[in-house]
Amino acid sequence: MQRIISWPAGLWLAVRKTSLRRIEHKLKAAKPTDFRTEPLPDRRTVISMSRLFSQQETRRIRKGLVPQQMEDKWFIYWENDNLYFHRSWTGICIYVAHFATDAAGSKLNQVQVNRDPEQYNETSEELDARMISYLVDVLLLHRNVEFPVEEPSAEKQALANWSQVGRAMFGQHPNEESVAVRCTRTDTERPTDQTLTLDGRSTMKLTKIDRNSLNARQKEIFNFQKVSGLLADYGFNCIKLADDWQGADFLAYHKDGLDTLKVQLKSRLTIAQKYQGKDLYLAFPYQEHWYLVEHDTLIEIIGRHTIWLNSDSWIENGGYHSAAPSAQVMQRLAEYRL
Repeated sequence: MQRIISWPAGLWLAVRKTSLRRIEHKLKAAKPTDFRTEPLPDRRTVISMSRLFSQQETRRIRKGLVPQQMEDKWFIYWENDNLYFHRSWTGICIYVAHFATDAAGSKLNQVQVNRDPEQYNETSEELDARMISYLVDVLLLHRNVEFPVEEPSAEKQALANWSQVGRAMFGQHPNEESVAVRCTRTDTERPTDQTLTLDGRSTMKLTKIDRNSLNARQKEIFNFQKVSGLLADYGFNCIKLADDWQGADFLAYHKDGLDTLKVQLKSRLTIAQKYQGKDLYLAFPYQEHWYLVEHDTLIEIIGRHTIWLNSDSWIENGGYHSAAPSAQVMQRLAEYRL
């Protein structure tokens, strides 16, 4: 089984039966001192460009981007009509884009590009020009545009896209997050297990929930958080997808940056013909444990130890699931238990 990693996933707390006192959403322009940076090296080239931006677009571009987590791949800031692009992990400067501004907006007319092979190994000016426009569109203007680099497979294409824009490829942007939330407990809350202080001001009580009391959507989120925590022990960072992508409910990335798992999340052992041949992994719980197994491998195991593949459910409906698989099947799946 391949395993996947990145930064530990951030912990977000969903609070029920609380009154929301204030949500602040401030978009401050990024400053050079907001993140670590390295200067553009002497080994550089200059690319001519010609792209116009409206006043509104220019205002958004000037805001830049300050990374909030490892999945934010760039630190971008505007200074003296120049837009600086630094890699968030290293601070290395890759691009310095030069703009001419006027009352109508701005024009991107040229870009200085890092050509130090120890810092950046791209040499194609055409690709760099396309990539700069792509980064502006996706990271600063929050547009859904096509990734400008063609890779030999869909998985490599997704990985290349991820390495450039991280979670922004799923429409997730740090500048859209609330920066402060204050909550207070209501008088009608049940007895609790733990007291939590938020931002040093307000106090609330937390009560553990019964998973069976959740609706289908809540159970899916609950299950994702559970399996994400387990995969973190193996060096995985998991990102929930808003829509199924190639059959996956979430992606898991290994800390080595080389391996990626596409995972379909189920509440019980499940096989489906629509998942075959898609390099999908299936994550499911059984008797207080979670299992992660490649879906096609799971079908092979099921075929050897059950008659599911001969059932009407599999033949006519294209799938089969069970909340109580046989002891023989679960014994065979023991090596896939997290």
